[in-house]
Amino acid sequence: MAAEVPETGRHVELAPDDATRQAVAKAADVVALPRLKATFDLIRHGAEGLRVEGRVLATVIQNCVVTLEPIESQIDEAVDLVFRPEAGELSGASDVEVQALDTGEPPEMLVGGAVDLGTLATEFLLLGIDPIRGNKMRCSTLHRPATRPATRSRRWQL
Repeated sequence: MAAEVPETGRHVELAPDDATRQAVAKAADVVALPRLKATFDLIRHGAEGLRVEGRVLATVIQNCVVTLEPIESQIDEAVDLVFRPEAGELSGASDVEVQALDTGEPPEMLVGGAVDLGTLATEFLLLGIDPIRGNKMRCSTLHRPATRPATRSRRWQL
């Protein structure tokens, strides 16, 4: 709960067990997730808001889209978000206090006065995964043809 974070802040480290990493790997549609770690610093932001800063680190194994061989990727995603209660959950905060929570990007909403850090870590992991299932240039068996035959023009003809 955001209200339970002391004025000095709170540091949280998440390192899910093997079963949880396997479930996240399945949800992310990757071969394996041998390492997943998230560190967050929770800082009070205004009367009822919360700022979450940290990093999500992971090792992801996914298949190359060209050769289907496994590729290992390192994920390092920075997290810096502001959360505030939904308008109906504000306890006496004025409009000025609510606007003070704005940091250029609209703030995220606290759900029941809390932030699900496991879900947050998973979302940032998913943002860091290569959407084409592996960097084609790192696939060891991918080779470009030396040259193209000059028999065709690449110009559009009208």
